[in-house]
Amino acid sequence: MGSPRALASLLILVLMPAIAVAQPKNDLNLKKAGELVRSAIAKSQAGDHQAAIDLYLNAYMLVQNAALLSNVGSEFQQLNKPVEALKYFCKYLEAEPTGANATYANAQAKALQIELTGSADDKNVCKPVVKPTPPPAEKPPVLPAGTELGKPAGSDLSGTKDLKDQRPESHRAGGGLKIAGLVTAGVGVIALGLGIKYGLDAQAHTDFENNFKTNNPPGTPWPSNIHAYEQEGRDLNTKQAIFTIGGGVAIAAGAALYFLGRSQASSEEHASVRPIATQNSVGLAVSGGF
Repeated sequence: MGSPRALASLLILVLMPAIAVAQPKNDLNLKKAGELVRSAIAKSQAGDHQAAIDLYLNAYMLVQNAALLSNVGSEFQQLNKPVEALKYFCKYLEAEPTGANATYANAQAKALQIELTGSADDKNVCKPVVKPTPPPAEKPPVLPAGTELGKPAGSDLSGTKDLKDQRPESHRAGGGLKIAGLVTAGVGVIALGLGIKYGLDAQAHTDFENNFKTNNPPGTPWPSNIHAYEQEGRDLNTKQAIFTIGGGVAIAAGAALYFLGRSQASSEEHASVRPIATQNSVGLAVSGGF
């Protein structure tokens, strides 16, 4: 069929009169597009294919002649950019499926599809052929460490006295209760911390009111929002009580669940838990045998 450069040059020669016919009413655009195409030809012959592409696209914006899209595809081919080349050949075929350059563009698109995917659909070269994905190969069963083929696992129990229970915590005796206890206690710690925070905020409101009385002479009018500020302080006190009491109850319940679970695993384990809370920190103190 010839090299892409020779074919592109042939298409360009055919294109020039086509531009003149495309939009006869806009002489200024036609003139400018013709100048851009001539410059693109010169750039292509000089080996500057990217500059040629830019010029062809600028010309296309002026005259909307689909043959320019085929020329852009040829320039991308010479830049060894098959993905971009295929894109513009397909744009041309979409615009002019039976145009003067359709046979050439169709052949180039097919060759590019084969280069990119290994195959092409003769009826629609712009649609890549999707190969079915083979099913994954079956993996051989994984035997427990030390198990021989044909020999049941666990048939040889020598040297296994010191092995620990490898099951997840939730599957062991009392494991579910212990996990539930830790979660409940954790929620209680968070609630207790919030209660302390709300208490500190409420104290700040009280301090403000006391300082205002101390630092201002009698009869000084209060700020206009003092009633809202007082209500906010009362709300903070209420939240402090709710979260502090609720947090303590949750911690106690969580501790009870946790050690109930431990008692199911071993009746010889004894421990105690108590909450610790100050103005700056909150937590749990655990003591006893484990």
